[in-house]
Formats: sequence, structure tokens, C-alpha cells
Amino acid sequence: MASEASRPPAIPASPIRRLDEVVNDAQCEEREMFPYTTDPNFGQVRVVGSPIKFPEEPTTFLSSAPRLGQHTKETLSDWFGMDSTELSDLQAAGVIL
Repeated sequence: MASEASRPPAIPASPIRRLDEVVNDAQCEEREMFPYTTDPNFGQVRVVGSPIKFPEEPTTFLSSAPRLGQHTKETLSDWFGMDSTELSDLQAAGVIL
């Protein structure tokens, strides 16, 4: 009979689950892995939460994805120093939303 030391190490394995099984798993629910957030166009939607949790820190939930052009003016102003006149001209020309 072979000794414990001569046996090959165990291969980690687990069942392959469908997405709905993962999202509705009790452990995922307890860890808030798929929290709900409110999207201005679609209402309440589920998003993927952070897998990193700290016991002394409250859980922060993500917001929905930005709408097309939602941050364009802010980004162009912050990154490239564009003023409101330049941004208005770009918007009037149809370059930005």
C-alpha cells in the first residue's frame, strides 16, 4: 500500500454553475457580491460587487455606468483645460454631446 507522501496531491475542483446559480448563491448574497443599484434609464439593476471586504469598513456600492457623454465636458475641462466657451462650441458643432 502506498504511503500518504507518495500519493499525488489532490486536485481542487468544484461544480460548474450557471450564472443564475452563482448570483443566487447564499454565500454570494451574504457577502453582497451582486448588489442592486439604481440606473436612471433602467431602474433597479444588479451589478457585480467588490470581492474585497474589510470588516471595519462599510460596503460601498457601485453606481450605474455613465450615460454617453455624461462626463465629457468635465473630462475635457480637467484634462485639457478647456473653458465653457470651447466646450459650447464643440457641442454646437456636434463634436461632443
